[in-house]
Amino acid sequence: MSTVDPHEVITRSLGGMVAYGRRYARQLAPEIALWHCYTLDGGHSILVVLDDGCLGDHPSRKKLEDQLVPAPVKSVERAGWRLLDGFVVCELPYDPQLGLVTPPEDDEYDDGTEETESTGTDDGPRLRAVKETAQEEVSGASVFDPEAITAAAAERCQALVKEMRRRYPSVLGQMTHFADQKGTAGLPDWPDWCWVPMSGAGAVVCPTGVMLPGDPRAGDLARVAALTTWWLTKGVYWIDEDAVAKHVDRAWSRPGVPAEKPLRAERILNGLPQQCVYLAFPPIPLAEVEKVPPVLGVFVHLEYNYRGGRPELRLLIDRDGTWEGLQGVPVLLDRPTLLASAREQIKPEAFGDGLNEEQREGLAELVRLAPFLVWPAVEALLDRESVISGWDLPGEQPQPAVPRATGVPRWKGAAKPARWRVGVTAPRAGLRTP
Repeated sequence: MSTVDPHEVITRSLGGMVAYGRRYARQLAPEIALWHCYTLDGGHSILVVLDDGCLGDHPSRKKLEDQLVPAPVKSVERAGWRLLDGFVVCELPYDPQLGLVTPPEDDEYDDGTEETESTGTDDGPRLRAVKETAQEEVSGASVFDPEAITAAAAERCQALVKEMRRRYPSVLGQMTHFADQKGTAGLPDWPDWCWVPMSGAGAVVCPTGVMLPGDPRAGDLARVAALTTWWLTKGVYWIDEDAVAKHVDRAWSRPGVPAEKPLRAERILNGLPQQCVYLAFPPIPLAEVEKVPPVLGVFVHLEYNYRGGRPELRLLIDRDGTWEGLQGVPVLLDRPTLLASAREQIKPEAFGDGLNEEQREGLAELVRLAPFLVWPAVEALLDRESVISGWDLPGEQPQPAVPRATGVPRWKGAAKPARWRVGVTAPRAGLRTP
């Protein structure tokens, strides 16, 4: 008799990604009803053990939990399932980079209605907490106060670095060692515009080099790569409205239709002011929260992917200031546009014969959505007409980190965060900007 507690497993596996108290619109089969959950990024889901053909007849409890992924209810019902030691086991297409790959039309989001009965949690529904925070910010006097927003962002980034070091105590020592040994001591070389490739983060997160589908550490590769690179300079950037406005307009070819602007890789590879920057965003008005996922900011850095030697712009989207709320998004710079980059990330073999051309294009548009939401801010940062100046000393300009000539490690992190302002005019040197 299995003693697995679905609610406990869901809470432990998904953490802050769960919005508690969401009821599915119709009755589910009893076997999967216990494993129903509502995730902030996937909507109504069933937490299933992904069947990759390697589970065996008597897998351990740890192996089962290592294979857990939230999958859309419709996808699970269509694929079918079996019970194994109390867990729901389901065979679904999985891509190592994209994760679970299911048709976009299977995703189901509700209108925000919550169940009236208690969920048994002290913290209350996660989604409601996000909305209440947004309401407080919008109603407050400092809702669009860049001073308050960037100060909070700097504190938040510092806390994320601290959390990274708690999870991986030797992370900074390992990553600076990789950077110090670049091109020597048996380590390969890579372009200077990349501090340490994500393979270095992989060695920190998964020393064995073996990471199975559903491994909860998979998302940590992008988190560690971005946060260790940001640690070098600890730059927090605010983009003035007049600097980003034209890029918002250019993002659309017509209302509701994204424009496919060329990425121009060379401009991006040579355009970041520091190895990794954090762009702080103003809060989304409460009325827009249902339409646009809340985004507090985004880490932006460059990656050299050894598979094919391709350059990437890496985005780590900060949705709620938590470790689990950091979402890694690659933009392939050897593709001409964001949509072309998204198409490249769709692996047809993961679907067999079950995905037609229209569905593949719909999935590519979904993959493009995350970078598209933050792209105007990235464009403003890269714009050669933009003026970047120090927050407290406007005459200063950001500089990338450089290694020390002597000493070990040669790379050292900044002592504290520095705030920078991106505008269209240069403020007077020596005066604090309002």
